[in-house]
Amino acid sequence: MEDKLRYLAPNKIDPKKIHSAFQKLILFDNAFLNMQAMNVAATDQLIMNWEYSLLHDYIRSDSTPLESVILISALSQMWIFGTYELLRTWRQQIREHLDPKSNKFYANAETDQNLSEAYWLKNREKFKDASFAKKAKNQYDKMEPIFRCIEDIRVNLAKHEAPKSDKFKPRAPGYGRININCGSLDYEIMDRNGNYSFINRRDIADMLRDSISRKKKIL
Repeated sequence: MEDKLRYLAPNKIDPKKIHSAFQKLILFDNAFLNMQAMNVAATDQLIMNWEYSLLHDYIRSDSTPLESVILISALSQMWIFGTYELLRTWRQQIREHLDPKSNKFYANAETDQNLSEAYWLKNREKFKDASFAKKAKNQYDKMEPIFRCIEDIRVNLAKHEAPKSDKFKPRAPGYGRININCGSLDYEIMDRNGNYSFINRRDIADMLRDSISRKKKIL
């Protein structure tokens, strides 16, 4: 019962919530970062509906719909990789702006020809404000657990390795089982100490949504 309550039905979820979570973060006034956030949010809705369709087919037929599982697994992994890259890029830009020695895109910027450089210079000026820089660092730190969680699953799925460890190898990287409560695929993930846990794509999406919820607000 507890797991069932943990996952809301798609029609109970605000489709804009993941995008709103990213928009709360400093630097997402950058149109290009924002477009990637929109991609993550839009594809989450699509995949989530397919996950529930997979679950219904699985329960109705009492057998694994193999073709659907292959498709959902592929889409889930691509979604996880894309979400990881978006957060990795955001974190890198925050670090660069917080570093006073970083002059990337600064000295020779051509803001009338390159919007990316224009956004960079605009935010470079904002980071001179100590309170703005402090807020950015706080957001960076508070998003750390979510990022590390996504990083761990990405390394297992994409590299078939345990994160930051050459002592262990995951026993079944990329193999997922249908979660009976939400239809998302549960992946067995090994951490750097060789310990296993299970996580699915829906868990990550809910973490992003929860980052701006009243009960679990971190932004």
